Amino acid sequence: KIGSVATDFPLLVFQEANGLRSAAFVGEGLWRWKLHDYLDNQNIEAFQEIVEKTINYLAIKGDKRKFRVLTQKNIFYEGETIQFDGELYNDNYELINEPEVNMLIKSEDGNEFPLSFSKTSNAYIFETSSLPIGNFTYSAKTSFSGKNYTADGAFSIIDRQLEALQTQANHVLMQQLANKTQGQFFAAKDLANIDEVILAKDSIKPTLYESFKTRSIINLFSIFLFIMTLLSVEWFLRKYYGSY
Repeated sequence: KIGSVATDFPLLVFQEANGLRSAAFVGEGLWRWKLHDYLDNQNIEAFQEIVEKTINYLAIKGDKRKFRVLTQKNIFYEGETIQFDGELYNDNYELINEPEVNMLIKSEDGNEFPLSFSKTSNAYIFETSSLPIGNFTYSAKTSFSGKNYTADGAFSIIDRQLEALQTQANHVLMQQLANKTQGQFFAAKDLANIDEVILAKDSIKPTLYESFKTRSIINLFSIFLFIMTLLSVEWFLRKYYGSY
């Protein structure tokens, strides 16, 4: 109203042009809204909601996709849990999770893994640790307010190299192994004393190991054939010369 005359003119105007958002309050006494809200409702929730949503609408920068599905990283080790985080925004860029979200993961050899997201308080999540080693792509889909949204991405799963998980010497473990095997642990500052310990009397005792392995001679075909040949020749000569 202008005085007592009702108009169609907007009081709070929002605009987006060339990727930039702006808002204008065509009036005065905005602070009175807050007082009137408290007078009617004994709280200022309605006033705060208008202000917060206006600020949120104007502050959105960077990634303006309304549907996103992301992973924490692009390379995972075999058996590591992979978490997919899905976000869906309305026109005011507020998180919502009303519609269902489905996703299809494809491996480089053509295998497909269909799945559905679980809902959190205002977003989506899915976790898995059962995918094999290889390169994968994923495509997530959902619909909201008559519009279809998709989100794509890729990740890889590699073999876990246990040796690469800890590249520094574990001195505590080495100390424990030395104590358990009646050995001695030397730090870098004690390396000069190693020769004294090695040359000390009875400090080094040889350890002897013996092992026996038996096999039936019939399994050694060449030796078995040679012995049988000798026995056959002996039998033939004895019979030929008449000496039994």
